[in-house]
Amino acid sequence: MTRLTNSEKQTIRSSVMADLPAHPDPRPAIQKILETHLSETLPPKVLAVFKDKTVKHYLKEGYVYFSGLGSFHVPGSGGREDQCQSWANLNEEISALVKAYNEAQTVRAKVDQELRVAFNSIQTDKGFLDQFPTLAKYLPQRDKPAPTLPTTTNLLATRKAAGLELDKAA
Repeated sequence: MTRLTNSEKQTIRSSVMADLPAHPDPRPAIQKILETHLSETLPPKVLAVFKDKTVKHYLKEGYVYFSGLGSFHVPGSGGREDQCQSWANLNEEISALVKAYNEAQTVRAKVDQELRVAFNSIQTDKGFLDQFPTLAKYLPQRDKPAPTLPTTTNLLATRKAAGLELDKAA
């Protein structure tokens, strides 16, 4: 019966979590939505300045922040009524992406916590296999003990027959 250490339990839990399907990161999709929106609403010259990294710093930049994902740079600070309305429409589309991502992250965190609690009660490899037979592939591979050498019952007789003198002091 081999004891399962805390670090081995952590490794198993990490491996199981890594094999769970991850919800795709919405940041690239949000960036694309923002870029499409900017190309549709900004004058071409302003958009060209915004995309040119050498002169971009001359524009006043604003930020659009999404909980759990960080902020995205956008030109201007808003303020115009037509611009505010278009951001509101855009926000609904992006909010749906953010909400789906946050829900998936919540589910992953819940699974991780449940695994942590379940693994804490397990002390041995056998206990792990009894409780989680489908997760057997995650158990660490143990080195098998070296087979014991066969014992000879007449060791002295064999050595004497070979011509060894056993009574001499070394």
